[in-house]
Amino acid sequence: MMRPPDNRSEIAAKIIQCLTELLPHADADDFKEEIILDSVVLLHFIMALEETFQISISNHELDIKFFSELNLLTDFIEEKLYEIN
Repeated sequence: MMRPPDNRSEIAAKIIQCLTELLPHADADDFKEEIILDSVVLLHFIMALEETFQISISNHELDIKFFSELNLLTDFIEEKLYEIN
């Protein structure tokens, strides 16, 4: 079992790692403010987040606002990790 990330910066770093693995031509700095993904990449990104953080993201939680900014997505993942621990 994977240990949960220790802090927000570690969560954010793992989110950016997921994004850069999906979009290898993108720079990590591209995601510091705004995250813009097409629907296919977004689906793969959600699956990568679920695998990376060992969480489940249900359909009713798929609010685009969480997936548009790194800070909001970090908050969302942090809450999901808190729920399971």
